Amino acid sequence: TGWTKEQKTGTVVSEIFGNRAKPLTNEANDTIMYSAQPNPNSAEYDIEWDHIDNGSISLESVCGVFARFTDTSNYYSVSSIDDVGNAYRLYKMVAGVRTLIASGGAFSNVDTDAMKFQVRDATKKVFENTVEVISSTDNVLTSIGRVGVAWGGFAGSSNDDINSENDIDNFKVTVLVTIQKAVTGVLTFSGNLIKQTSKFLSSIITFSGDLIKQTSKFVSGILSPSGILSAG
Repeated sequence: TGWTKEQKTGTVVSEIFGNRAKPLTNEANDTIMYSAQPNPNSAEYDIEWDHIDNGSISLESVCGVFARFTDTSNYYSVSSIDDVGNAYRLYKMVAGVRTLIASGGAFSNVDTDAMKFQVRDATKKVFENTVEVISSTDNVLTSIGRVGVAWGGFAGSSNDDINSENDIDNFKVTVLVTIQKAVTGVLTFSGNLIKQTSKFLSSIITFSGDLIKQTSKFVSGILSPSGILSAG
């Protein structure tokens, strides 16, 4: 619903409208970073965007996204850089030190790629047009942080450039939600103990022996915390 400027060097201005963003002019050796609000409430999420390369871009022009950003010295990033091979690259910035984790995929000038950065504790994966092109188990940065878009010197080098031919469109963040087990192994059945609950429990509770799984959201007021059945 909004954007916050995290870093800006130089004078170039970015235009952000809805879920699309681009620099308005070119600028060498500078950086723009904007985080998207609201911030995620979990450290595991997917960032999706369309990388649009409109051509006529210099070899050091860089754009992409960042994740688990706590400040300008600590974050992950996925970026495109116009060079030999035109690969996508996964970097980490830790205490101000930049490290290339992995690279993969390819793009060409005058091209649009549907990208996804899958951020999990176990793995960090990058997909180009649904094809996995990067995978890493690096998890040195564990904070939820912030996510956003960036151009120029945010990834491999502070000397990289901002170019107005690099657009980011259809930017979206999807937070991974894990439903925890609420009641495990505490409820048994004897005769007609449950009354008038079918309209609430149908297709929601999964029974396995005497276990009830994933009930906390759906059966509030039916089960007490101790697992004793409340009045129907």
